[in-house]
Amino acid sequence: MTSEHTPQQVLHETATALPAEDVAAVHAYAGAFCGRPGTAAELAGEVLAGQRAPAARPALLADVRRTAFGWLRDSRSGLLLRTFRDWAQRAGETFGTTDTLRLVEHDAPLLRAFGELPDQSRAALWLCLAEGEPAFAARVLNTSQEFAESMAESARSRLADTFLRLRAEHTADARCVHYGGMLGAIARGTHRETPADLEQHLETCEFCARDIALLRTLTSGGTQELRPLLVDRLLVWGGPAYRAARPGAPDTAAHVITSSTPSAPNVPSA
Repeated sequence: MTSEHTPQQVLHETATALPAEDVAAVHAYAGAFCGRPGTAAELAGEVLAGQRAPAARPALLADVRRTAFGWLRDSRSGLLLRTFRDWAQRAGETFGTTDTLRLVEHDAPLLRAFGELPDQSRAALWLCLAEGEPAFAARVLNTSQEFAESMAESARSRLADTFLRLRAEHTADARCVHYGGMLGAIARGTHRETPADLEQHLETCEFCARDIALLRTLTSGGTQELRPLLVDRLLVWGGPAYRAARPGAPDTAAHVITSSTPSAPNVPSA
């Protein structure tokens, strides 16, 4: 028996009737790729028409990105914004022209960490903290708003832990691996002082300096910092435009660490 504090294992919305909130989000994100409202509506319509099973908001938005990337390969390429086309070209030069977007997504450690969270944790984290829609999250997860927000905070902590693990597994520099756990402790405030050797390392290592800034925002940052971090990093492309188009988003200025492709320095953000 499911109580209000035990979310169901599968999101309860049906594929044939996506919530209006999700449909609006798809249209908003489609606008980040297209210069004209009519074209954005066409892109959003293609994504929505292709839904054959219940889908959480992050998955729907990923479909928008992947569908737009698919347009680059046909006659609709010219309908997409020049900035997106230029970014995609640079991505191809960095990662190769075969399966480019998948490789870009794989090279984004926070996105990969997010993908390792359970479905419900991803939904709670995105809807409550990235979108600021706790009431909708509660409806989607079939629980109370209070519990949905609690799930989001737990997911936030797990996201930081998973990010640190993936960082250690895919970092070639032994010094960066050595300091990884300490970065997390300092970001959480459980390690009060930064050792002198780590301070020296942070002065010369852009990789670790960037990651400790990310971890501080992820573990203890307020909404004005956290929302840009989550949206811009997890969407890979078009985060600032998406935030600007969404109802709860006066924070259109990107935070210093919200690069669209954080681990791909040769593919600048939009």
